[in-house]
Amino acid sequence: MVILRMGDYFKSYLLTFRVYMLACVLLCILSACSKPGAPPVRIAGSWDSLSHKGLLTHGGHSAVLAGGKIYLIGGVSNETPNADSTAYFCPIVQMFDPQTREWSTLETKGKFTLRLALSSSAIGDKIYSIGGFSQMGVSGAVEVFDVSKRAWSTPVIAGQFTPRGNHTACVVGGKIYVFAGLDVNAKFITWVEVFDPATNKWSLLKTTGEYTGGEYCQAVLVGNNIYLIGGRQLRKPLTRVDVLNLETNTWTHPQVIGHYRTRDTFAANLVGNKIYAIGGANGNTCSEVVDVFDPSTSTWSNPESEGKFTGRYGLSCTTFNNKIYAIGGGANGVLLHVNEVFTPTK
Repeated sequence: MVILRMGDYFKSYLLTFRVYMLACVLLCILSACSKPGAPPVRIAGSWDSLSHKGLLTHGGHSAVLAGGKIYLIGGVSNETPNADSTAYFCPIVQMFDPQTREWSTLETKGKFTLRLALSSSAIGDKIYSIGGFSQMGVSGAVEVFDVSKRAWSTPVIAGQFTPRGNHTACVVGGKIYVFAGLDVNAKFITWVEVFDPATNKWSLLKTTGEYTGGEYCQAVLVGNNIYLIGGRQLRKPLTRVDVLNLETNTWTHPQVIGHYRTRDTFAANLVGNKIYAIGGANGNTCSEVVDVFDPSTSTWSNPESEGKFTGRYGLSCTTFNNKIYAIGGGANGVLLHVNEVFTPTK
């Protein structure tokens, strides 16, 4: 019988242990190679909270970029003069400077028709506020805010415009295209009207095909196409994407891949070549997610976002230097002091 000395025994044990550990490492490597790993988490971008000092609560308003500044137009607020805890129509124009990150309340001239659920579009140094719901009902007003003069004016309008609220609009070649919304009879509008600021004239756009209509949808210009996404019709969320080709004035409905998390009273903005759907609500639930639509592939994706976004409805967003500024809105019946910026992942 061979008796090992203690030192020899320890060496033998150590060698066996090293062989065992090496086998475990090799087994882990082989196991990882034989099974597909979890896909990396996709990140849509990151959220940052900005100063809301001086910002009034807003809901159902417009946020529009003009001359490098963001202007808040219309909507309701519970912090307007003589307001109590109830939200009142907001008569004040507020301005945010993305460079200094400061808010200011402007002293303005002229008359602005108090209303919410309007659209506001910037062309040069002028902002065109169209339609909405006023104290008198559905509005067909077209009023112009000159940012350099800080003055409102009401042009003499030619042509016919269908008064509406909860609609959407976008600028194409110096003209304003207006889509969807509810008319004075609470009927959904399914035609397109175009306003030409050069002549102050409305015209009906002749199109082929049809689009869904509804309310709370968002129109986004991408190249030669306008994409209408989201919203609702008869309280039913809309999932179809409607596309208007501006060369042929034809509506099409691409076969969409992926999942869009339905919501209304949300915002949608273009950065790069993708559309970002932000905020809103589905029923009584506020959305805290960002869905991304790629027009080149007609694909929705649902990546995660870094940082914190305050889920809310009735917000308004605008884009500056490839960042999306999400301002105002409310949740659970309360208007919020919220000013957040989203930086999409490149």
